[in-house]
Amino acid sequence: MLSRYARFAIMLLAFLSMGFQAQATEWYVKQGAEGDGTKANPFPDMWKALAKAARGDVIRVAEGTYNGKGGSGHWVVSLPNLTLVGGYSADFSVRDPFKHQTVLERAKDFKGDWTGLPESGAFIAGDLHKDHSGLVVDGFILNGESRNSYKGSGDIIIGDSYKGVGISANSANIKIRNCIVLNTLGDGIYCTWQGEANEIANCFVINTFYNAIATRSAQPNSKVALKNNTIAFCWFYPSKGGGMSVFVGRQGKTTLD
Repeated sequence: MLSRYARFAIMLLAFLSMGFQAQATEWYVKQGAEGDGTKANPFPDMWKALAKAARGDVIRVAEGTYNGKGGSGHWVVSLPNLTLVGGYSADFSVRDPFKHQTVLERAKDFKGDWTGLPESGAFIAGDLHKDHSGLVVDGFILNGESRNSYKGSGDIIIGDSYKGVGISANSANIKIRNCIVLNTLGDGIYCTWQGEANEIANCFVINTFYNAIATRSAQPNSKVALKNNTIAFCWFYPSKGGGMSVFVGRQGKTTLD
């Protein structure tokens, strides 16, 4: 018959073998707030939530316009299994991404440069040097208009505009849903696409210079599912090419539905 200590040791080993998983935290963001990230007292911008988040957390963002740290219009993800969800009403009681619009854009008076910004120039960017696999981006409007310079005719001035994509990631199993990406001088969505559970669904990609969606850098054995997306006004980038709605590479498997 096992002693009390032996039984305790077996129970402890069984518990440890199951692994310990901390409960995910939900963080809240609301334009104009000045709180600590709770639902009752949200953060004023998503960058503050990303700075506090741990792997597996969920960040919920209310309707409004957000400019990122210092007005730069960039939000960097450096942890795995984060979920970023926009489209909530101001009190978080209702979610409709196309009615309660959560807009991410660079501040119109931003005077900074590239220093300290993501290498891809993306609004939402996975950190190139850290694991951000399992990222879910759902319900945001990413508008590049304030990053660009325009002629009186409305044509873009490429040399005076900020070159960067809308959403970029370099880890496995990225999901982008219910987003509007527009006015980017670069790809709308560009990832290296690793793993078999990648998805772009119910998105609008509008008025991009280069390509709307790129899977040209998909890795071997990867799978990317494109479902129910709308693409309009994809322009040729002078001297570089592009102008394609979906640029499919030679590796991996891209499925258009």
